[in-house]
Amino acid sequence: KKDFEYIGDGLWIKGAGGIYDGKIRLPFIGADFTTDEIRGIIYHEYTHLLVNDISDRKAPKWLDEGLAEYEGARYLKKDMSVLKSAVNSNLLIPLKGLDAVFSDINNEDATQRYLAYLESYTLANYLMKRYNKYKVREILEELGKGQPLETVMRDKLNVTVDEFERRWLSDLKAGKLY
Repeated sequence: KKDFEYIGDGLWIKGAGGIYDGKIRLPFIGADFTTDEIRGIIYHEYTHLLVNDISDRKAPKWLDEGLAEYEGARYLKKDMSVLKSAVNSNLLIPLKGLDAVFSDINNEDATQRYLAYLESYTLANYLMKRYNKYKVREILEELGKGQPLETVMRDKLNVTVDEFERRWLSDLKAGKLY
């Protein structure tokens, strides 16, 4: 684990369970992960590989992280208390602001970063429940062709990005995505 963090010092977030930077990097030697934690990390990182491959690295970070969190959640239990508190306090990060949180690896605000992961997870959960994995793949393929997210959402989901966010937020506030 220390070697993993040393290698990534300044390149990725301290405390990361794994990294996909063109290669899947996992800190398992000397770590005391449970079998489910290992599976969850592998699903998460492998999903990054697939999302990046299908979208030609053009998917928004919130979608990339959201899908990775969604797949990793098969084995990793999520503590949703930070998200529930943000929903109740009306302190959610707007969809258009999520990518900035992921892009700032020097951001020391762990709660804000965790909230971004949880929001992205519920966005992916919403996509999978409301649409399906085939529609998500079409979205990733269109993004990979260089189409803007607004165009892809309108063409594939028949909604604007703002309407998508409003619908997601409605389901989130109703407790349907926890």
